[in-house]
Amino acid sequence: MINESDKFSWAIIQETLVQHFISPQRLSTIRDIFTLPNFFEGWFTVESLSALIRRFSNIALVSNEHFLSFSKPDIAFSYNDLTCVIEVKHLSTRDPDCRGRWNGAKQSTVAKDICALCTNQNSTVVKRVLVFYGPAYQVNHLTSESCGRNHRKQCLECSIADLQKTVLEDCDFQLSKPECAELLRSEQGNFYLLIFTV
Repeated sequence: MINESDKFSWAIIQETLVQHFISPQRLSTIRDIFTLPNFFEGWFTVESLSALIRRFSNIALVSNEHFLSFSKPDIAFSYNDLTCVIEVKHLSTRDPDCRGRWNGAKQSTVAKDICALCTNQNSTVVKRVLVFYGPAYQVNHLTSESCGRNHRKQCLECSIADLQKTVLEDCDFQLSKPECAELLRSEQGNFYLLIFTV
């Protein structure tokens, strides 16, 4: 647990977001989202903004507006000498287009968000891509499974490996594996927050 007296950092932002989404009210909504084959990035963005406003009353947030040299990020702010730009994605594995939202030909993908952030040369800004993912299929690759034959049910490990390959090819950026916070565990599958550092 991070104390209020600790130096303001990304770790405090991350903890604030995780604690917000594991609250009973948000988990109830996530359980409902589980049943729908749609993408709800707007809800996850609004809830993330709400979490930050509630914890940091003086924070000046920007959403979907130009910020410094960044083109309309989902969330951006400068607060106590920390400047952050955050992109938000929701990948519903119930949607047949889920695979394409990682790194396919869709207009808005995780790969495109990462490339847009990493090609921005502002090195003083903390840049993150948040991916809300679930209900999760197999997380770690099993050698007995062939993810390549069923892209819709590709395991999370192989999805991330494909994403890393695309980002390296498209924008020459070596993407690290994300931090992974389990928000919900259920019989219908688990729900994760993946945090990519750019």
